[in-house]
Amino acid sequence: MEQEQIKNAEKNFRTDAESLFKEIKAILADFFVCDLTERDNVLLMRLENGQTFRLTVREAV
Repeated sequence: MEQEQIKNAEKNFRTDAESLFKEIKAILADFFVCDLTERDNVLLMRLENGQTFRLTVREAV
């Protein structure tokens, strides 16, 4: 019974782009030594070696 509930929760789980964006930002902060700057739904990630990455999250419809 419990396993069935877990499978249903996994199938029916929904999130939005903003929530996913925040989760990704937190994960990046835990795994990389970098500066993270957020503006206008864009996350700029600057690594210590000077590389900069631009990350965005949008739901594909």
